[in-house]
Amino acid sequence: MQKQAQKRSREQGAILITATIVIVVMLILALPFLVKLSAQYRTTEKSQDSLAAFNLAEAGVDRALWEMNRPFAVTENGILDMNAEGNGTLGPVGEQVGGLTGTIEGTVTTNLGVTPNTRSIVSTGRMPHIGNLTVDRTVGVSMEKYYKSIWDFGFFADEGFYVRTNLFTDSYDSRRGAYDMNNRGNLGHIGTNGSDENAFDVDQGSSSSVYGNIAAGVDSDPDNLTNIINLPDDGIFKSYDADAEPGSRRILSAPFEMPSVDLYSLPPRQMFDTAYDFSTWFTSAPSTSGPLLSSQLAAGIDKGGYSPGKGSFTLTAADSGVYTSFSLNKSNVTVSGHVALYVTGLDGATGQFYMSNNSSVTIAPDSSLTLILGKTTYYQANNTTINNTAAPENLIILGTDEFTGAMDYKCNSANKAAIYVPRAEFTVTNSNVDIYGAVVCRYFSFPVNINLHYDEALGNLDYVKGGIPYWKLTGWRERVGGE
Repeated sequence: MQKQAQKRSREQGAILITATIVIVVMLILALPFLVKLSAQYRTTEKSQDSLAAFNLAEAGVDRALWEMNRPFAVTENGILDMNAEGNGTLGPVGEQVGGLTGTIEGTVTTNLGVTPNTRSIVSTGRMPHIGNLTVDRTVGVSMEKYYKSIWDFGFFADEGFYVRTNLFTDSYDSRRGAYDMNNRGNLGHIGTNGSDENAFDVDQGSSSSVYGNIAAGVDSDPDNLTNIINLPDDGIFKSYDADAEPGSRRILSAPFEMPSVDLYSLPPRQMFDTAYDFSTWFTSAPSTSGPLLSSQLAAGIDKGGYSPGKGSFTLTAADSGVYTSFSLNKSNVTVSGHVALYVTGLDGATGQFYMSNNSSVTIAPDSSLTLILGKTTYYQANNTTINNTAAPENLIILGTDEFTGAMDYKCNSANKAAIYVPRAEFTVTNSNVDIYGAVVCRYFSFPVNINLHYDEALGNLDYVKGGIPYWKLTGWRERVGGE
């Protein structure tokens, strides 16, 4: 019995040794597969992290481009931090990707030395990988600046905006017909490049209504915005849409650019199958900032003064030209066809644009008026109208750098126009004035009640380039290493 027990013990020991050897052999055989599987897992994990980092880099570009192409800065949760020259940083911001937190950061660089200006964004996405190591992917994009319309914004003043009593502003779309209860919207934005205290000042207008936003310049301190945009009550912000948030105080995303009006280089205006080219008016390019010289005018363009007297009169394309004065005294003038009038003094003299009480300028169907104001005064008296029936795009009023005075409107004056007078003040000296269209000027001064109705259709009127700049992509590539 003892011998049998010893024999079974030896057999059990042999089995244990054999099993151990088999396990060791299997482990040796499996080890390369385990190593390979581990390497594949790490490769897969790195590939996933790399794809996530790449998506973060592209998301940074998309977000930055979205912020750049908005008229108002994104002051909360914005990814951009840029100066007025268009240089700055992107991020860093954290983004959740699955159970990990990735980051987006980069730089923005603008070249103001070329026309049009160019801009580049370098965006890097980073994902945590092993320990303190990260997986990084970087993309670079190039962009080019472009403009939609100088009247894309609505009502804008370069230096500042003053209203002593009540302000009303909203929008409508002339493509849908006249302004009425069924044609009105919340795009009645008002803005200024000014960033000092009271750059936008509504003094007493507790009954004001603003169906839109009010924006101050890019250098405005967001913590001091209530003093920069001085309002009697934030309740003046309203909305026609019960489901939409009313407007608010804002800061511009970029300086509103107000270039000089250069008639010689203006593109021909396409209107009613007619192209009007101002360069044919001159024998040589006139100065954009100095006086217009009579010697620079082509034959037949100098029309002298226009003062038809009382009664009804018609202006046709043949009447287009340069006028040293344009004076209506209880005159009713109808514009028939495409008419262009440049009112200015010649050789340093000062011209005059004047409309007395009960005078009017009416634009006939399929007709338009382009009015250029040079070195001249402008006065529109009580009970006068300019283009009170046609759409605002049919009346364009431009001011050269010589027009530095004021467009002065009196009581019950009205017009529908796209107005761009970058060096002039736009002022209304008595109440009950409705302005339909858009106005861009140096300074707004309204010591009385004023109603401003922005025509959304003017956002497509790109006859004059300027205003809020926009950016479009011209190139994209992934950046590898230190390039």
